[in-house]
Amino acid sequence: MSSAQATPQLGAWCGEFGREYTMRSCLTPEQVDALWGKNYGITRTELNRRFLGSSATDARILEVGCNIGNQLSLLQRFGYSNLYGVDVQDYALEIARSRLNNVNFAQASSFSLPYEDKYFDLVFTSGVLIHISPNDLPAALDEIHRCAKSYIWGSEYYASGETEINYRGHDELLWKMDYAREYWRVLPIWTWCWSSDSLTWRTKTSTRCSCCEKLHKPRNRRDRHCREVQHENQRHHPGSIGEHSLAR
Repeated sequence: MSSAQATPQLGAWCGEFGREYTMRSCLTPEQVDALWGKNYGITRTELNRRFLGSSATDARILEVGCNIGNQLSLLQRFGYSNLYGVDVQDYALEIARSRLNNVNFAQASSFSLPYEDKYFDLVFTSGVLIHISPNDLPAALDEIHRCAKSYIWGSEYYASGETEINYRGHDELLWKMDYAREYWRVLPIWTWCWSSDSLTWRTKTSTRCSCCEKLHKPRNRRDRHCREVQHENQRHHPGSIGEHSLAR
């Protein structure tokens, strides 16, 4: 990492602290699904089906902060064939490359992704933004947005306001907040919808609504119906977006 990209958090994840996390994270796809099912009542495979089921399997997809590739492995099993992953930790990438064939891995941080503008159909994170300092977060969100042509998807710990959590005895390594609203603050031109699965789903040109699981343009008749349903869901379940993430 260059000095311009260096942060205390990146230093921790590139070092022994990050290596220990990687060793804890060596799970099979079945174990990942079992963990999600136990913690959230839905497997990650089922979540992928709900959000990505109608997407082309040759869509170009990037995971930022892929670690050893647990999420990419599930997508590969689902039939996606054009997958990319970046992580800051070389040890994690070494394991990822040994586990997954035909996935493009690179060592990089969310602050400097080595790809052209709008290179990916979808860019996603899963429990990664929570480890970026709130002061540095806008730069990461902007870089993710730069590389995304159509969609950004996220699964992060939720809190209505910025909340720092002591993580395994360390301060300044984990935060909870409303990451959907942080995206909205940085990227106000993007449309977005509430999800009953408590995950962020954003797009410049269309929205996949949890109530109908369809892609549609903003402001059409179906969109108005879905927004009404989303508003009603939010009224009964306030703060339900961006809440779930794999236990870390």
